[in-house]
Amino acid sequence: MEPRRFGLRPVNSNTPRGAPAPSSTPGSASSRIPRAWKPQGPQQTQGKPSRILKKEEKDELLRKLTPMQYRVTQEKLTERPYSNKYYKHWERGVYSCVVCGEELFQSHTKYDSGSGWPSFYDIIDKDKVSLKQDLSHVGANLLLLVCNPSLARTEVSCSTCGAHVGHLFEDGPKPTGKRFCVNSASLEFRPQGPVSLLPLDQTVSVGRQGRGRERGGSWW
Repeated sequence: MEPRRFGLRPVNSNTPRGAPAPSSTPGSASSRIPRAWKPQGPQQTQGKPSRILKKEEKDELLRKLTPMQYRVTQEKLTERPYSNKYYKHWERGVYSCVVCGEELFQSHTKYDSGSGWPSFYDIIDKDKVSLKQDLSHVGANLLLLVCNPSLARTEVSCSTCGAHVGHLFEDGPKPTGKRFCVNSASLEFRPQGPVSLLPLDQTVSVGRQGRGRERGGSWW
């Protein structure tokens, strides 16, 4: 009995399970995607993975955090640019995870990227954050990702409690070339010593025409 013809080919019984079906149309989208292609960026999550909160833990966080802090750290919401708490904040001190208090960033690594979110070119300790590839904004559009690999993002989470912090990009200033683009709602600032502002010669500014705009056209 012949298979019903809806544009589908019959399955070859000799084809191993899970193997991609060969393309019958030269130049089709599937034939242009290299078989060995893999998305660029980190392939594994470093540190502790995100976990599902128990009801008691969720209730405690709802009492401890503001609605915006909860949505950003637990539901991975991205807050609005330019109007958040720490974007134009230049006081000396340490920025900690708002959920567990783990120290993540120091003020002397903070700079104005022009993105509208707090930006840092380094982390206090690489073991304090977890990095994981994030393709959520691309969805199932694999061809779009093939044509523009820079759309692949790297999610940054607190390795101690799993709270979502922001994203990491490779378009930051020297000496690291990295840009940790962070939600203010994920952070809690703790001043160090007498209250003072960073001197102008120690701040780094990268304008909106910088490399971040050129890489994929997205600041977040």
